Amino acid sequence: MSRARTRAAAGGDPEVHGTCDPALEEVLDTFRSVLSRTLGGAAFSVIVDGSTVVSLSGGWADRARVVPWRVNTGTTVFSGSKGLVSMCLALLLDRGQLDLDAPVCRYWPEFAAAGKERVSVREIASHTAGLPALSVNPSVRELCDPAGCVALLAQQRPHPRLAGVPCYHALTFGWLCAEIVKRITGMPLSEFFRREIAAKAAADVRFGVPSADQAPIADLFVGAGWEMPEPQFDPEYAARIFGDPELWAVNHLAWNRPVVRAAEIPGAGAIGTAEGMARCYAAFVDGLDGAPALVSRETLDQFTGEQSAGIDPCFGDPLRFGVGFQLQSDPLYYLGPPLDAFGHSGAGGSSHGWWPSDRVAFSFVMNEMLAGTEDVRARDLLGAVHRCLDADEARPPRVARI
Repeated sequence: MSRARTRAAAGGDPEVHGTCDPALEEVLDTFRSVLSRTLGGAAFSVIVDGSTVVSLSGGWADRARVVPWRVNTGTTVFSGSKGLVSMCLALLLDRGQLDLDAPVCRYWPEFAAAGKERVSVREIASHTAGLPALSVNPSVRELCDPAGCVALLAQQRPHPRLAGVPCYHALTFGWLCAEIVKRITGMPLSEFFRREIAAKAAADVRFGVPSADQAPIADLFVGAGWEMPEPQFDPEYAARIFGDPELWAVNHLAWNRPVVRAAEIPGAGAIGTAEGMARCYAAFVDGLDGAPALVSRETLDQFTGEQSAGIDPCFGDPLRFGVGFQLQSDPLYYLGPPLDAFGHSGAGGSSHGWWPSDRVAFSFVMNEMLAGTEDVRARDLLGAVHRCLDADEARPPRVARI
């Protein structure tokens, strides 16, 4: 492992800090390129066969370009949170506490209201339950009141044209799955995740960060070309899927507010470092620091097998999901080149996951949010990793996942 050459911000080039295995020198060059074309900062972490081979960070943690992005700088990972929620469900299945095909109301009796008595846990976790939006347009108030959102969802009727088809549950996925975890364990998802995943992975990732601990968190901001998706179906309903425009105001993103960072927002509000996110995946699937994997291969196969796929009827995006986990989807390839990749990308450009064939955990985090169709930062970095691993003659040949 060699230390990345730290370079002062001369001629507009931001500093790069961290380490990079000499066999992945192209990744270091690509990371420098990524920083040179972003106004903010970023971090990238790669763990191969249980060893960290890339841990890079640099740029700025604020839009004013005053606060440097440090090794311990975390940021909101938006839908990268859903992969962490999926891990929690997988642990419960592994322990015999959860049945994916059981009706949700077995664990959460109030959910049976309004014709939902047969909706299964599998449908909730694969975005086919027909509950992608709340009955109200989520504002900061709703975002920070998970109990209120859970009560609303318990009383809602599934949308008649969306039940049974894949439709992205951008915010509701988190509240629905977190309530199942809470009903089974008696703990908020944030606590269950902390005890059973983050602590065991030694990962700096949390749901809900108290105001006193928020200093190392990067401020998110919107870059050129960013815009919310344009609804293609029932615009009034679809607009509620991503929440009130107040949450996404270009000049004042609500996600930077201390009250939002401190709230448990399971579907979009996890805050962590790139190294922390990568460690969660490595510990979950493969084990770290001599410890066994957190989940069995049988359960992992269930969670990463395709459960739903299609074109989102509300926004026209290609969707492909396992049980909660996002699966590789042509033509976007948010999770890198391997076709067996799984994990979850996040709004604005972050990407986190696992490559089974290569035994690679990865995470890219950033604070300048760019349009998904135009943002190639994570794809460039993951492509460089893949090329370097393919070219590494000292590494055993890759074995396709069976």
